[in-house]
Amino acid sequence: MSTEQEQGRLYRCAKADGDTIRRLVGELVGLPCWSFGGAVLWDVEPDKKRDNLRPISAISDLAKLDLSGDFGHAFSAQAELRWKRRDAQCYDLLLLTERSLSPEQAGQFGGGEPLLELPTVRTPKDAAANMLDTPREEREQGVRYRLDRKEYRDAQGRVHVVRYTGLRKEQERSS
Repeated sequence: MSTEQEQGRLYRCAKADGDTIRRLVGELVGLPCWSFGGAVLWDVEPDKKRDNLRPISAISDLAKLDLSGDFGHAFSAQAELRWKRRDAQCYDLLLLTERSLSPEQAGQFGGGEPLLELPTVRTPKDAAANMLDTPREEREQGVRYRLDRKEYRDAQGRVHVVRYTGLRKEQERSS
């Protein structure tokens, strides 16, 4: 389903601290939301390997938003905020949204001019949602996790950015 009136907007904040990330998640992404992240360079525990990628988890309290590692995402139907650690206390942020920023929010994102604007936002049909690795206990009960998304497309219809919008569990159909 294509929604022509929606535009995909990407905003960047080159320097932010952890408190700013939490505030922006609360203001722009909204609660409840989902979050995941991990470590590629910072906080890597070589003996844990796969544990350096945190699973997607529901967040209803900003104090529980995990900023460890060197990257992360928080997303909801409203927006997605992505972060990449620059150093021990500083992060580079990318906001993906279909909404324009308010004047107060714009100050955090370089005056509010989008880094990139794409003219078409498409929400793929339910069956096109990304299927995720589901924990064994739930998989044995016939439950599967799906990650919903929106696609930001250019005038020629090419996808430039994918924004996550939600995580859902669904019961597999019996054959």
